Amino acid sequence: MHFPKKASAKSIPLSPLTCFFLLLFLLIPFKSYADTSFCSGQLLNGLTYFIHHNPLSKKHISLDFVIKVGPLDEQEDEKGFSHLIEHSLGHNMEFKGKKITDLRCQIWDFSSPNIEALTTYDFTQFHFDISLAIPQALEETLLGMAKPLSPFFLDEPYLRSMKDEILEELDEIELSPVESWKRWKITQEYPQYRDKHPQGTQETISQASVEKLHQFYEKKYQPHRMALIIMGNVDLQRTKELIEKNFGHLLLRIKKRS
Repeated sequence: MHFPKKASAKSIPLSPLTCFFLLLFLLIPFKSYADTSFCSGQLLNGLTYFIHHNPLSKKHISLDFVIKVGPLDEQEDEKGFSHLIEHSLGHNMEFKGKKITDLRCQIWDFSSPNIEALTTYDFTQFHFDISLAIPQALEETLLGMAKPLSPFFLDEPYLRSMKDEILEELDEIELSPVESWKRWKITQEYPQYRDKHPQGTQETISQASVEKLHQFYEKKYQPHRMALIIMGNVDLQRTKELIEKNFGHLLLRIKKRS
Protein backbone atom coordinates (compact mmCIF):
# COMPACT_ATOMS: atom_id res chain seq x y z
CA MET A 1 0.00 0.00 0.00
CA HIS A 2 1.36 3.43 -0.96
CA PHE A 3 1.36 6.22 1.60
CA PRO A 4 2.02 9.87 0.70
CA LYS A 5 5.26 11.37 1.88
CA LYS A 6 5.12 13.18 5.18
CA ALA A 7 5.06 16.93 4.95
CA SER A 8 8.25 18.59 6.06
CA ALA A 9 8.29 21.18 8.81
CA LYS A 10 9.06 23.90 6.26
CA SER A 11 5.80 23.30 4.41
CA ILE A 12 3.72 24.34 7.46
CA PRO A 13 5.09 27.72 8.63
CA LEU A 14 3.76 29.08 11.92
CA SER A 15 2.95 32.77 11.91
CA PRO A 16 3.52 34.92 15.03
CA LEU A 17 -0.28 35.09 15.52
CA THR A 18 -0.55 31.28 15.37
CA CYS A 19 2.25 30.94 17.92
CA PHE A 20 0.45 33.40 20.22
CA PHE A 21 -2.82 31.43 20.17
CA LEU A 22 -0.98 28.13 20.59
CA LEU A 23 0.82 29.51 23.65
CA LEU A 24 -2.46 30.89 25.00
CA PHE A 25 -4.09 27.45 24.61
CA LEU A 26 -1.26 25.75 26.47
CA LEU A 27 -1.56 28.24 29.34
CA ILE A 28 -5.31 27.65 29.85
CA PRO A 29 -5.84 25.50 32.97
CA PHE A 30 -6.97 22.03 31.98
CA LYS A 31 -8.88 21.78 35.24
CA SER A 32 -11.68 23.88 33.81
CA TYR A 33 -12.25 21.18 31.18
CA ALA A 34 -12.32 18.21 33.56
CA ASP A 35 -14.36 15.27 32.28
CA THR A 36 -16.76 14.35 35.09
CA SER A 37 -17.73 11.13 33.30
CA PHE A 38 -14.24 9.65 33.67
CA CYS A 39 -11.87 8.93 36.52
CA SER A 40 -8.66 7.01 37.02
CA GLY A 41 -6.42 6.20 39.92
CA GLN A 42 -4.08 3.79 41.59
CA LEU A 43 -4.54 1.71 44.72
CA LEU A 44 -1.88 1.69 47.41
CA ASN A 45 -0.69 -1.70 46.16
CA GLY A 46 -0.06 -0.30 42.67
CA LEU A 47 -3.10 -1.60 40.76
CA THR A 48 -4.35 1.02 38.27
CA TYR A 49 -7.99 1.58 37.31
CA PHE A 50 -9.87 3.57 34.66
CA ILE A 51 -13.64 4.11 34.89
CA HIS A 52 -15.85 5.74 32.27
CA HIS A 53 -19.49 6.51 32.99
CA ASN A 54 -21.56 6.15 29.83
CA PRO A 55 -25.31 6.70 30.47
CA LEU A 56 -26.09 5.60 26.90
CA SER A 57 -24.94 2.06 27.66
CA LYS A 58 -28.29 0.50 28.59
CA LYS A 59 -27.64 -3.23 28.41
CA HIS A 60 -24.17 -4.05 29.64
CA ILE A 61 -20.97 -2.96 31.35
CA SER A 62 -17.67 -3.56 29.60
CA LEU A 63 -14.88 -4.65 31.94
CA ASP A 64 -11.28 -5.44 31.02
CA PHE A 65 -8.69 -6.81 33.41
CA VAL A 66 -5.18 -6.47 31.99
CA ILE A 67 -2.02 -7.97 33.48
CA LYS A 68 1.32 -6.79 32.07
CA VAL A 69 2.76 -10.30 31.95
CA GLY A 70 3.34 -12.33 28.81
CA PRO A 71 5.92 -14.45 27.00
CA LEU A 72 8.43 -11.58 26.97
CA ASP A 73 8.65 -12.01 30.76
CA GLU A 74 9.43 -15.73 30.54
CA GLN A 75 12.84 -17.39 30.82
CA GLU A 76 13.85 -20.29 28.56
CA ASP A 77 12.42 -22.91 30.94
CA GLU A 78 9.23 -20.84 31.53
CA LYS A 79 7.94 -20.59 27.96
CA GLY A 80 4.15 -20.88 27.95
CA PHE A 81 3.76 -20.26 31.69
CA SER A 82 1.79 -17.01 31.31
CA HIS A 83 -0.65 -18.80 28.99
CA LEU A 84 -1.08 -21.63 31.52
CA ILE A 85 -1.73 -19.12 34.30
CA GLU A 86 -4.30 -17.29 32.15
CA HIS A 87 -6.21 -20.58 31.82
CA SER A 88 -5.98 -21.24 35.55
CA LEU A 89 -7.18 -17.77 36.59
CA GLY A 90 -10.12 -17.90 34.18
CA HIS A 91 -11.03 -21.38 35.38
CA ASN A 92 -11.14 -20.26 39.03
CA MET A 93 -12.99 -16.95 38.62
CA GLU A 94 -16.43 -17.06 40.24
CA PHE A 95 -19.86 -15.42 40.11
CA LYS A 96 -22.08 -15.75 43.16
CA GLY A 97 -20.03 -18.66 44.46
CA LYS A 98 -20.02 -20.62 41.19
CA LYS A 99 -17.42 -20.71 38.46
CA ILE A 100 -17.92 -18.13 35.72
CA THR A 101 -17.19 -20.81 33.12
CA ASP A 102 -20.36 -22.61 34.23
CA LEU A 103 -22.54 -19.48 34.41
CA ARG A 104 -21.19 -17.47 31.50
CA CYS A 105 -24.54 -17.28 29.69
CA GLN A 106 -26.04 -15.53 32.74
CA ILE A 107 -23.51 -12.70 33.05
CA TRP A 108 -21.93 -12.45 29.61
CA ASP A 109 -23.43 -10.93 26.53
CA PHE A 110 -25.25 -13.74 24.68
CA SER A 111 -23.00 -13.28 21.65
CA SER A 112 -20.02 -14.33 23.80
CA PRO A 113 -20.53 -17.98 24.76
CA ASN A 114 -17.04 -18.36 26.26
CA ILE A 115 -14.80 -16.37 28.58
CA GLU A 116 -12.91 -13.88 26.47
CA ALA A 117 -9.35 -14.27 27.68
CA LEU A 118 -6.09 -14.07 25.79
CA THR A 119 -2.35 -14.04 26.28
CA THR A 120 -0.40 -11.89 23.83
CA TYR A 121 3.36 -11.53 23.63
CA ASP A 122 3.24 -8.60 26.06
CA PHE A 123 0.23 -9.02 28.35
CA THR A 124 -2.71 -11.12 29.55
CA GLN A 125 -6.30 -9.84 29.23
CA PHE A 126 -9.73 -10.88 30.49
CA HIS A 127 -12.74 -9.20 28.91
CA PHE A 128 -16.24 -9.18 30.42
CA ASP A 129 -19.57 -8.01 29.04
CA ILE A 130 -21.73 -7.84 32.17
CA SER A 131 -25.50 -7.70 31.78
CA LEU A 132 -27.20 -4.81 33.59
CA ALA A 133 -30.33 -6.98 33.83
CA ILE A 134 -28.74 -8.96 36.67
CA PRO A 135 -28.78 -7.25 40.10
CA GLN A 136 -25.31 -6.53 41.53
CA ALA A 137 -23.65 -8.14 38.51
CA LEU A 138 -20.65 -5.78 38.64
CA GLU A 139 -20.17 -6.31 42.38
CA GLU A 140 -20.31 -10.08 42.05
CA THR A 141 -18.01 -10.13 39.02
CA LEU A 142 -15.30 -8.03 40.69
CA LEU A 143 -15.50 -10.22 43.78
CA GLY A 144 -15.20 -13.40 41.71
CA MET A 145 -12.33 -11.99 39.63
CA ALA A 146 -10.26 -11.06 42.65
CA LYS A 147 -10.63 -14.38 44.45
CA PRO A 148 -8.15 -16.50 42.42
CA LEU A 149 -5.51 -13.74 42.38
CA SER A 150 -4.49 -14.06 46.00
CA PRO A 151 -3.72 -16.70 46.96
CA PHE A 152 -3.09 -18.21 43.54
CA PHE A 153 -4.44 -21.75 43.37
CA LEU A 154 -3.56 -24.49 40.90
CA ASP A 155 -4.02 -28.22 41.44
CA GLU A 156 -2.29 -31.10 39.67
CA PRO A 157 -5.39 -32.56 37.92
CA TYR A 158 -6.31 -29.26 36.28
CA LEU A 159 -2.68 -28.62 35.29
CA ARG A 160 -2.58 -32.02 33.56
CA SER A 161 -5.73 -31.23 31.59
CA MET A 162 -4.34 -27.81 30.57
CA LYS A 163 -1.03 -29.33 29.47
CA ASP A 164 -2.80 -31.95 27.36
CA GLU A 165 -4.90 -29.25 25.68
CA ILE A 166 -1.95 -26.98 24.93
CA LEU A 167 0.30 -29.82 23.74
CA GLU A 168 -2.44 -30.81 21.31
CA GLU A 169 -2.66 -27.19 20.16
CA LEU A 170 1.11 -27.10 19.62
CA ASP A 171 0.88 -30.25 17.48
CA GLU A 172 -1.79 -28.59 15.34
CA ILE A 173 0.35 -25.46 14.91
CA GLU A 174 3.35 -27.50 13.79
CA LEU A 175 1.22 -29.35 11.23
CA SER A 176 -0.54 -26.23 9.95
CA PRO A 177 1.25 -24.27 7.21
CA VAL A 178 -1.02 -21.28 7.87
CA GLU A 179 -0.21 -21.12 11.61
CA SER A 180 3.49 -21.63 10.94
CA TRP A 181 3.40 -18.79 8.40
CA LYS A 182 1.64 -16.51 10.92
CA ARG A 183 4.36 -17.16 13.48
CA TRP A 184 7.08 -16.53 10.92
CA LYS A 185 5.45 -13.27 9.78
CA ILE A 186 5.14 -11.96 13.35
CA THR A 187 8.78 -12.67 14.13
CA GLN A 188 9.85 -10.97 10.90
CA GLU A 189 7.98 -7.78 11.83
CA TYR A 190 8.80 -7.96 15.54
CA PRO A 191 12.15 -9.70 16.10
CA GLN A 192 11.79 -9.42 19.89
CA TYR A 193 8.96 -11.97 19.69
CA ARG A 194 11.15 -14.65 18.12
CA ASP A 195 10.84 -17.91 20.08
CA LYS A 196 8.46 -16.20 22.53
CA HIS A 197 5.14 -17.63 21.37
CA PRO A 198 2.31 -17.68 23.99
CA GLN A 199 1.76 -21.44 23.75
CA GLY A 200 5.35 -22.16 24.74
CA THR A 201 7.14 -25.30 23.53
CA GLN A 202 6.49 -29.00 23.82
CA GLU A 203 9.40 -29.32 26.26
CA THR A 204 8.54 -26.45 28.62
CA ILE A 205 4.83 -27.33 28.78
CA SER A 206 5.58 -31.01 29.42
CA GLN A 207 7.96 -30.09 32.26
CA ALA A 208 5.72 -27.41 33.83
CA SER A 209 4.82 -28.20 37.44
CA VAL A 210 2.51 -26.68 40.04
CA GLU A 211 5.55 -25.53 42.02
CA LYS A 212 7.23 -23.84 39.04
CA LEU A 213 4.01 -22.05 38.05
CA HIS A 214 3.48 -20.83 41.62
CA GLN A 215 7.01 -19.43 41.65
CA PHE A 216 6.46 -17.67 38.32
CA TYR A 217 3.15 -16.25 39.52
CA GLU A 218 4.59 -14.91 42.79
CA LYS A 219 7.49 -13.33 40.91
CA LYS A 220 5.60 -11.70 38.04
CA TYR A 221 1.89 -11.24 38.84
CA GLN A 222 2.22 -8.19 41.05
CA PRO A 223 -0.46 -5.47 41.55
CA HIS A 224 1.62 -2.76 39.89
CA ARG A 225 1.42 -4.80 36.67
CA MET A 226 -2.40 -4.92 36.74
CA ALA A 227 -5.12 -2.58 35.47
CA LEU A 228 -8.93 -2.53 35.45
CA ILE A 229 -10.87 -0.69 32.72
CA ILE A 230 -14.62 -0.36 33.33
CA MET A 231 -17.04 1.38 30.96
CA GLY A 232 -20.81 1.66 31.09
CA ASN A 233 -23.68 3.15 33.04
CA VAL A 234 -21.84 2.92 36.37
CA ASP A 235 -21.50 5.23 39.35
CA LEU A 236 -17.89 6.42 39.46
CA GLN A 237 -17.56 6.67 43.24
CA ARG A 238 -19.33 3.38 43.91
CA THR A 239 -17.16 1.58 41.34
CA LYS A 240 -13.98 2.98 42.89
CA GLU A 241 -15.12 1.70 46.28
CA LEU A 242 -15.79 -1.76 44.83
CA ILE A 243 -12.31 -1.89 43.27
CA GLU A 244 -10.70 -0.88 46.56
CA LYS A 245 -12.78 -3.38 48.50
CA ASN A 246 -12.10 -6.36 46.25
CA PHE A 247 -8.57 -5.71 45.01
CA GLY A 248 -6.94 -3.48 47.62
CA HIS A 249 -6.56 -5.91 50.50
CA LEU A 250 -6.42 -9.12 48.42
CA LEU A 251 -3.42 -8.09 46.38
CA LEU A 252 -1.55 -6.51 49.28
CA ARG A 253 -0.70 -10.06 50.37
CA ILE A 254 1.68 -10.25 47.41
CA LYS A 255 4.94 -8.43 48.00
CA LYS A 256 5.90 -5.99 45.26
CA ARG A 257 9.05 -6.99 43.42
CA SER A 258 10.92 -5.48 40.52
